[in-house]
Amino acid sequence: MSRYLSLLEKFGVDPNFFCSELYWQVIGAEEREENGISRVLLSDWDLLPPMSEGGFASFVNGNVWSDFANVPMLGGVPSFADFEYIYNPADFLNLSGGKWKVFRKNIHHFPRTVGAEDLLYIPYAPPSERWDSALTDLLMGWLEGFPAEEKIFDGEGLIEIAQNYPNRKVLQNRFTGDIYGLNAWDENYKYINYRLVATIKAPYLNEYMRYCFYTDPAILATKKLVNDGGCLGKANLEKFKDKLNPLRKRVVSHWVYNTEAEK
Repeated sequence: MSRYLSLLEKFGVDPNFFCSELYWQVIGAEEREENGISRVLLSDWDLLPPMSEGGFASFVNGNVWSDFANVPMLGGVPSFADFEYIYNPADFLNLSGGKWKVFRKNIHHFPRTVGAEDLLYIPYAPPSERWDSALTDLLMGWLEGFPAEEKIFDGEGLIEIAQNYPNRKVLQNRFTGDIYGLNAWDENYKYINYRLVATIKAPYLNEYMRYCFYTDPAILATKKLVNDGGCLGKANLEKFKDKLNPLRKRVVSHWVYNTEAEK
């Protein structure tokens, strides 16, 4: 574990969606030690609040990209960054009741369309080049399916996650080998971070992929909650995640500090 993450665990900090060494590698963030201060840097920002053995350090860079749920930020000017959703995978094992009515109905649509008995949700460990080609086709179609006016956040990073993350599972047709969707995730000492769900264009397949992820015995066995990230400004995604009955939905803020005034 990195020194920064060790310090977060030591001080009981609730890690946010950016707390993963694997994810830092994908987005090009750099963990650095400076005079006893542990920092995670991304371009001109501290991706996370700087830490030391004494707790949170002064905000040496003047800009913090993402704050924490249980750590007060002293001074500085906040601005809205995104939301952050936390879910309990065990909640998805019992979809009875009115609060699950829409989701419960929607997750059955895709299996009925293609034949539930034909579907496999399995680790992605390609036995042949054909699998790699099928995954590439899936990803290209998924990215091209976004409206031209809608920004795809960090498209290169998403491709890197989809192609190289160690924790990946695909929804596959057991007979044809077709890949319908892919889930990818990483984790830290407290949460599983649900990084990516990519699918072919099919009604309600996104819902079914999320159901596969949250009810996966491998996910449930960790006994960890899931950080499902935010909405990236997409109103439809926010509405969708709101209906999945999160344990917590919080506002994540950027923070800008006047470092000259602090000296």
